[in-house]
Amino acid sequence: MPEPKILDYLLSATHPIGRDKALFFASFGFSSERWEELATALKAHAANNEVMSVEDSEWGKNYSIIGRLECPDGRKPHIKSVWFAEHGGIVPKLITAYPE
Repeated sequence: MPEPKILDYLLSATHPIGRDKALFFASFGFSSERWEELATALKAHAANNEVMSVEDSEWGKNYSIIGRLECPDGRKPHIKSVWFAEHGGIVPKLITAYPE
């Protein structure tokens, strides 16, 4: 999972779209200093929860996953994460994550 997606978007208090997400994730113990914790938790979220919907596009597929996220403070908020896999691609890429 690319560091910029986590650091510059999901954990950025100054990103025009990501700042509200950053506040949400920070409230559960995630921080930019330890951005890898959120990356690991989101990968586990994708692996441990069911795909709720799949949307096809001309470039690939978007997968929406809804479920609990393991957090550093021990709580488990219900979130939605969206992943994208290019046609013929093997590893989906994180698009976004937010409270559900």
